[in-house]
Amino acid sequence: MPVSLFQPLQYLPSIDSPLSDKLESLCAQVLEEIRSNQLKVPDVEFFDPKADKYALYRHVYLFACQVIFERFTNNEWAMLKNSAELKEKISNIFAHYYFNKIIVTEAECFEDFLEALDASMHVQFPALRRECERYICAEVIAESTDLSLAKKMLVLAARFNLPVLKMVSFGVIVDRLLLLQDGNTQNNNSNSNSLTNISDEITGNISNRKFGRGSQDSGNMTLESSMDEIREELLEIAEKIK
Repeated sequence: MPVSLFQPLQYLPSIDSPLSDKLESLCAQVLEEIRSNQLKVPDVEFFDPKADKYALYRHVYLFACQVIFERFTNNEWAMLKNSAELKEKISNIFAHYYFNKIIVTEAECFEDFLEALDASMHVQFPALRRECERYICAEVIAESTDLSLAKKMLVLAARFNLPVLKMVSFGVIVDRLLLLQDGNTQNNNSNSNSLTNISDEITGNISNRKFGRGSQDSGNMTLESSMDEIREELLEIAEKIK
């Protein structure tokens, strides 16, 4: 199925709900108060802005989510809502808003998002990890004619266990090859061979691939296992389109 005919980002936490506009407005207000020092974040003095950059982002994020929840629940109508569900909505919406206003604004190149993704694993910041995956998926979809990007992102998806990015990258690769076929057997075989070649390419020299601090022995073993799974899936698809 062409990637354009389904919405893979729907498998990431939803940022759309009847409360989205109100919550996003409150997110903007709280973040602006924090950035202008009208609202003081406690214990920030224990973080080094450079060495602990993403740990500090996580600290600010958690504090802001709590403030947003408290302000929103001052409304009696909101008090009737399930608090756990409301906290989840706030977490998702503020993560998306915070990511776009802070991480995206500060990023100078694509590698900065890879750094953020790597850091999200080490400072236990799953909301940042999800937003990085959302952003990278959107980039792969936007650049769907670039097979080299999709292949690289398959490796990235395997390394960081990003199932939605894996799905999107698979879709782009298969989509692109199927668009080249003219319906005859010879071309189908060509596409099948192309998928086989891609599977060999993205799984080759895996021990030489580095992704920041995560590329240690145990991480490499997990990556090799994930890449073996991807190779098998690509070969399975290749068999089906012969």
